[in-house]
Amino acid sequence: MSRGRAKGGPVDYPNRAPRNSRLALEDRQVAAEAYCVKCKTKREIKDAVQITMKNGRPATEGKCPVCGTKMFKIGAAS
Repeated sequence: MSRGRAKGGPVDYPNRAPRNSRLALEDRQVAAEAYCVKCKTKREIKDAVQITMKNGRPATEGKCPVCGTKMFKIGAAS
């Protein structure tokens, strides 16, 4: 007998987070700068939120105050 999954059935990993998800969103506002790829300049992130990526590293995400593009910066807020 094989120990693999049944043919055609989904695999269930109970300890794994779903793809493209943020494990921990915090309501704390952070003043951080990131590079806007649309404006091609470094700007302060509007509505910045400190998050934790699924690999456990801290990051900050928000929007560009000028064009509204999503901005993302990996690393702890300084």
